[in-house]
Order: sequence, then C-alpha cells, then structure tokens
Amino acid sequence: MPARDQDRTRFPYVPFYVDDWLSSDAIAGFTLEQEAAYLRLLLRQWKAFDGQLPKDETLLAGYTRLGARWARVGRPILKRCFEERANGYVNLRLREEWLRVRGRSEQAKAAAAERWKGNGHG
Repeated sequence: MPARDQDRTRFPYVPFYVDDWLSSDAIAGFTLEQEAAYLRLLLRQWKAFDGQLPKDETLLAGYTRLGARWARVGRPILKRCFEERANGYVNLRLREEWLRVRGRSEQAKAAAAERWKGNGHG
C-alpha cells in the first residue's frame, strides 16, 4: 500500500468531545443542516493527507453534500470555523488533535522498529 494510502487509513477514529460540541456557540448558531455539514468537513479534514481541507469549493460542496446550497449554507461554516491557509482551510482545534495523534503514531512506529531491530530482525 502506498505511503499516502497508509496515512489515510492510519487514523480511523477522531477524538470527539461531546460536551464541547454540545456547548459550542458556533454549533448553537447553526441549522441542523449546517451542523451536519460542519461535522462532514471536520471528518474530511481529519482524513486529509495533509490535515487540511482543499480550497476547491466544488469539492467542499460535495464533501458536505450541499451541492448548489454550498454558497448559502456552507460558506458561513467555513468562515466561522476554519482558518484559511495558503493551501487550504483548517479547523485549528481539530488540527491540534490531528498533530497530537499523528505524533503518537510516529512515536509508536519508531518504538516498534527499535524493538524489531533489538530482536535481531533489523
């Protein structure tokens, strides 16, 4: 499996803080449709190879399943909950979690390689 595909499958879960979600002022101001679209954007950011959403609004409309409603319904989510970067959009809180989990994964991989090496296999 190519490294890029391995990276996508390496994090099959996302830490989800229910209390933070339910008490979020941003979420409280969303319609149910916007809340669902926001969650889908977060999940796509989590699974993205580089941990960010693309700047392609056609893709974002597809990710959220908003289609033609993207401009009216989705764009406000992007403005409220994501930071624009040179190559995409990032939800900062999710990015911190992504980097933390990625770091732990890389540490575990390095430790396993050392154990393997120590057992005369490397």
